Amino acid sequence: MLGVLCMISGLFFLWDTLKQIRGPKTRERSRIILLNCTLMLMTLWLLSIANSKTSSICLVIGSVIILASQTKVVEKYPTILKVAVPTIVLAYVFTETVLGIDVTAVIARLVGRDPSLTGRDHIWRVVLSMGTNPLVGTGYESFWLGPRLLEAWSRAGNGLNQAHNGYLEVYLNLGMIGLCLLGWFLVSSFQVIWRNWVTSGFGPFNVALWCILMFYNVTEAAFKTQFVWLLFLFGALDVPRQLILSAERAISQQVGLPRAKKRPQSEQAEEEQCYWFVRK
Repeated sequence: MLGVLCMISGLFFLWDTLKQIRGPKTRERSRIILLNCTLMLMTLWLLSIANSKTSSICLVIGSVIILASQTKVVEKYPTILKVAVPTIVLAYVFTETVLGIDVTAVIARLVGRDPSLTGRDHIWRVVLSMGTNPLVGTGYESFWLGPRLLEAWSRAGNGLNQAHNGYLEVYLNLGMIGLCLLGWFLVSSFQVIWRNWVTSGFGPFNVALWCILMFYNVTEAAFKTQFVWLLFLFGALDVPRQLILSAERAISQQVGLPRAKKRPQSEQAEEEQCYWFVRK
């Protein structure tokens, strides 16, 4: 858990620092940049203590995406990043599944870890051999229950309660139908995030978070109630400020209230927040 918190915190501090650097020069901005840099150093120190290679690699991937989004080329042609991010993910999947090259093991060797990912490949073989329904799985959150749990413990070690792979975890519980629904949701969420790239103010951070989620679930089951998944959902539900103002004006006209005043553009740029509609 410490590695996950450090990964997300480091990513946010980097994104906010770059945003402040490109903003107006004020004394408050200098203080925020100094504070962010201090917190980033503390985050990297804690991440080294946690010794979580998955979180470290994902932090590097997310940082590269955020830094790339600030370049003049991407600012002029943002479609480059829009195409590059899913292309990298698809290239990884193609290399692992079609070409049969174990990219994960290669990366593990490069960072000085066991190519078996500390026994994860053994866990994957064990759970896949337990005869679940390939179409619908065992049922929502039902795999790690009863006799299956005892069998998994006897073959892969006591205390095991996840497959240490988010995609495999979904397959075990929900089968191919669950994987297809997950894939549809990930594609749709990327489209929503990219549609709000400019207007929401959190575009680069949300795209980096989307890419991190793809790779983080290779060694951890995070498509559940985990911090990375919940934060990603909040990012996917981000509603642009301009849409909020339009809705406020429309409601004001219908109920006869004073219309919401249009704020100066500079003030709108400084106040970047996430809003969520809850329809009752």
